[in-house]
Amino acid sequence: MTVADAIKRYLTEVPPTKRPASAACDARHSKPLTQRLGKYSLAALTPEIIAKYRDERLAGLDRKDAKGRPDPRPRSPNTVRLDLALLGHMFNTEIKEWGIGLLHNPVQSIRRPAPPPGRERRLTPKEEQQLLDAVAAHSNPMLSWIVRIALETGMRSSEITTLR
Repeated sequence: MTVADAIKRYLTEVPPTKRPASAACDARHSKPLTQRLGKYSLAALTPEIIAKYRDERLAGLDRKDAKGRPDPRPRSPNTVRLDLALLGHMFNTEIKEWGIGLLHNPVQSIRRPAPPPGRERRLTPKEEQQLLDAVAAHSNPMLSWIVRIALETGMRSSEITTLR
């Protein structure tokens, strides 16, 4: 079985059991994996090959500009971490649930990029006032309450959606 075949099977069986946002993330991160590693058989995929993929992705060697020319801007370490997490989970699923005769997960043998530092930016007083003015003009009066709670507690947008 090739990596491309395994990714295709993984995407049809595993993401439907996840939240829609996670399934979309898996689909997005599977594309570069399929393009770069899809031709390898599962047994032939070594930690060295995966480490080379990681390093090329981090360097941005797979990027192209609008005209198709190379555009080597570095990729975010978190993007590459998510790619490797998908590949590693796919291998674990194959070994544990699908009965593929692999002895180990080659992704576990490589180091992953360090996660980026958390964000610390807050709104300036001017930005906060602009936001509150825009919310006050909205037709839904509840929106103002939600935004004020979010500002006071430092909630993220993903946490605000659970209030609705």
